[in-house]
Amino acid sequence: MTSETLISIKKIAEKFLEIMGEEGIVEVADSKNGGDVLVKLDLNDPQFLIGPKGAYLEAFERLLRAMVRRKSSEELFLSVDINNYRKRRVEFLKTLAQEIGDQVLLSKKPVSLEPMPAFERRIIHSEITERNGLSSESIGEEPERRVIIKPRIED
Repeated sequence: MTSETLISIKKIAEKFLEIMGEEGIVEVADSKNGGDVLVKLDLNDPQFLIGPKGAYLEAFERLLRAMVRRKSSEELFLSVDINNYRKRRVEFLKTLAQEIGDQVLLSKKPVSLEPMPAFERRIIHSEITERNGLSSESIGEEPERRVIIKPRIED
């Protein structure tokens, strides 16, 4: 990832915020994972761009990604976090997966979680795969797709 690309991403994000009438600080960092770029926004009114369950944040991320791809020939994955919302959400989901996993191990009954976006379901699945005696699967159609955590049946 070139520094020119990172500067370009920052300028695009800043312009995008300006057009939306939102003020804040934009930081862009290369994650060193071969094309992963983290765009961190520190906004005066974060809920404006986070929305219910992060829906506006996902839409903003998709639009920003499309704008950046039009300007850059580099292959990259863009991730946006607003006022550390995603970071806090990831920690919450990991804790939730652990707590529900404990509940399932004790009760031996599956538990269905609320519908959530794909990136959140991946976090739950990742946490559950590390636990002995548990499995997880996604069921349903978007936007109602959800994770079910269940006891693993030993063969």
